[in-house]
Amino acid sequence: MKLLPLPLTLVKSLRRGLYPLLARAYRGLLGDVCFVGVTGSCGKTSTKELAAAVLSAKGEGLLGIQIFNQTVDIARTVLSARPGHSFCIEEIGASAPGQIAISASIFRP
Repeated sequence: MKLLPLPLTLVKSLRRGLYPLLARAYRGLLGDVCFVGVTGSCGKTSTKELAAAVLSAKGEGLLGIQIFNQTVDIARTVLSARPGHSFCIEEIGASAPGQIAISASIFRP
């Protein structure tokens, strides 16, 4: 049997590694959905709600429901989006340097 060279990614946690990987792939299938990411040290939730109120005039959308702003939660929000949604809005926070860049690479606002 000949083994084929396959790309591998080693992760400490399947949940933390698999969700972002799936979300990145699935996000590519949602080309018509407008993704809006809200960052900052204060006012993310209010801004998210206000943006949703404005964008809902164009159709149904999805708001990130988790307030933890972790990479897994961002991935879970992307995986909850559907092709029929007009928009998807998520709060993107950081608990360590570089966290926003990682979350943005999954969410791709």
